[in-house]
Amino acid sequence: MGVEPTVSPKSEPIRLVFGTDDPLVSGGRERRGKPRIYEDFQVRIWGVTAEGGKFEIEVPVENLSSSGLCVHLPYQLETGEGVMVLIRFSNAVADPDGWPRVAACGTVVRSRERSPHDRHEWETAVRFTEHVIV
Repeated sequence: MGVEPTVSPKSEPIRLVFGTDDPLVSGGRERRGKPRIYEDFQVRIWGVTAEGGKFEIEVPVENLSSSGLCVHLPYQLETGEGVMVLIRFSNAVADPDGWPRVAACGTVVRSRERSPHDRHEWETAVRFTEHVIV
């Protein structure tokens, strides 16, 4: 009780949002019921683009919960398309293989262009269907 999780002795505490007022989230009010982690964890994601090309890319997580995640990708994915994800629970550069990781399968629930000014960057939300700690 009262202990904040940390990713390493030299890093900042992980910032969790539990559906309370937070000025950095949704204009100050978190609308979702499950807690979100807003941290620069790296995610490797595999799948098929809306154009039918296979891809594999490593990007930072926008936000992460127990049921899914949101990332920004340089291409659009089709809603309903399956993807595979590997999450590395560390923002440390040193010893990346020593940190916990989760492998997950999921379904794309949203893929939309971020804004007219950020062309070719798609906000992509994935709902996990299964996951395992590796």
